[in-house]
Amino acid sequence: MNKKTIFFVAGGTLGSVRPLLALKPIIEKELGLIETIWIGTKHGPEKELVTAPEYIYKTLPITKWRRYFSLANIIDVFKFIYSVKLSFWRLLKYRPSLVVASGSFLQVPIIWWKKVFGFKVIIYQLDSKPLLANRLVLGLADLVLTTIPSADPKRVMVGSMVADQFFKAKQKIKADLRQEFGLISDKPLLVVTGGGTGSVALNNWVEQNFGQLMEKFEVIHLTGRGKNIQKQYPWYHQFELLTGKMADCLAAADLVITRAGWQTLAELAFLEKTIIIVPLPNSPQLANANYITQHEGALVLDQSQLASLLTQTISLINDLGRGKQLAGNLYQSLPSFQADKFLTEFRKIIK
Repeated sequence: MNKKTIFFVAGGTLGSVRPLLALKPIIEKELGLIETIWIGTKHGPEKELVTAPEYIYKTLPITKWRRYFSLANIIDVFKFIYSVKLSFWRLLKYRPSLVVASGSFLQVPIIWWKKVFGFKVIIYQLDSKPLLANRLVLGLADLVLTTIPSADPKRVMVGSMVADQFFKAKQKIKADLRQEFGLISDKPLLVVTGGGTGSVALNNWVEQNFGQLMEKFEVIHLTGRGKNIQKQYPWYHQFELLTGKMADCLAAADLVITRAGWQTLAELAFLEKTIIIVPLPNSPQLANANYITQHEGALVLDQSQLASLLTQTISLINDLGRGKQLAGNLYQSLPSFQADKFLTEFRKIIK
């Protein structure tokens, strides 16, 4: 590779961003990067993570294809056409040698220009099954990485990448982690998170069951930006978003209620946590949750079953043996990242 400029393409949610942030130092050490361009979204939560001075942060309009009739799909067609044009100018200006992407729809208009600009493409497929954004560009990829084994011999299973913060958090004493977040009771810590953009359904569930939750748990609740609930209590701790402290938060937890974003599941597996999954309805998260169910790695509830979530949560925290078994199965079901294997495949495409 003559010119050492790389595009990292991910944004809109943190699940697609965190593994690329962790992958970047490995690639940078191998190549000695001169210039790193991050392609994200204008208002996405990734802007708070991609802050290092070595990044040049550029944006594209984010689009999505809804699996139901919506006028927004028509609007997004025009936004996507604009993204394709804007991607051309971004590529023309910076001339990357390599594009690394992780499943965000932002990658599609960038990678579609591959044959014009001649860059290499690495796709890190995070979910249990390839999403539409990956299927649209798989034929242009030089290397496709997966987190779990695939029947396709062209895809290379390297496991799930987690950031250094999670390695450090796993080594910390739980009492120190509790003190870090100002926890004041001796109750078990329940963390409720709807991902980087939050979950209205889980937020409503916390609000509706607030009194009973406070009787049993100390709670850290990640609501998502602009989705706060009007509740206060000495052992209720509400945050819109945690960036630098997310690893410590999850490491401190005794039980986590979460959506089924793949990266969050991978991080919880690495930390060997007992979790309850409420996947986002009518979304790829259902396939992720199904994979975890097949490996008996978590208690999985459909969003329509939220009425039973409180009972299930209390039952699980009281059954330490079951919780430990689920956590162990979760850890075994999501292999850790194999850096040597990645570098072997990476060197094949950049030589």
